[in-house]
Amino acid sequence: MDYADGGKVKLGDKVTFGGGLEGTIICCFDTKEYLPDFEYESFTDVCKSGVMIETPRGGLVHYSYPDYDLILLNRADSES
Repeated sequence: MDYADGGKVKLGDKVTFGGGLEGTIICCFDTKEYLPDFEYESFTDVCKSGVMIETPRGGLVHYSYPDYDLILLNRADSES
């Protein structure tokens, strides 16, 4: 999955979406990549593509396709 600007979504990316929610990308269903604590098999029946975002206020949020509202705040492999 890519962001609206064309950049690749990566595990651990900090993002904003949905009018100010912030969270962390914890699973990419398209590539079957996920962080160790994520229970991937629990979601494969309903989440066939896209990403799962863990948020402090909203719990888990699934985005099934790229949306202009999903904006990268901080790259997972970035020091800053």
